[in-house]
Amino acid sequence: MQNLAIQLNHLFFTCLKALSDNTISKKDHDATRINLGIIYNNKSKPRMALEQFEIAFNNENMRAETLLNQGNSLLLLKDYNGALEKYQASLENNLEDISAIYFNKGMAHEYLGNIDKAVDFYKKAVALNPTLIDYFENKRRRLKEAGLWNSDNERESS
Repeated sequence: MQNLAIQLNHLFFTCLKALSDNTISKKDHDATRINLGIIYNNKSKPRMALEQFEIAFNNENMRAETLLNQGNSLLLLKDYNGALEKYQASLENNLEDISAIYFNKGMAHEYLGNIDKAVDFYKKAVALNPTLIDYFENKRRRLKEAGLWNSDNERESS
């Protein structure tokens, strides 16, 4: 865990250094804002992350990724409906990896208590990106332990 904190701090200062470099392109500047926002989210500072994402939002080429990450910030702030809106907007803006959208929509629905919807979104995410299976299995185990997993969720969606 301490190693992760050290890595985040290194990335944080790398981003700050890049932002102070007047020779980088607008695109790289905006990408750095997104990266800095992700770092803030990982440091549990979602309000600071949202500030960075707001700056990057004006870049149309990065809008889908910005919306996804804004959703992640709102998820951390427990604004689950707001997160769902951002995830949907990210989907509508053609985010390349839609499995991330579906998995995150699953988490928002899980926190809202919509377990069946959550499981459906988790399954969609895994179908698109099989590397997410370990996360899905962990969710399944936790939901079973909490008594929230029902037998209907065992059926695979076709």
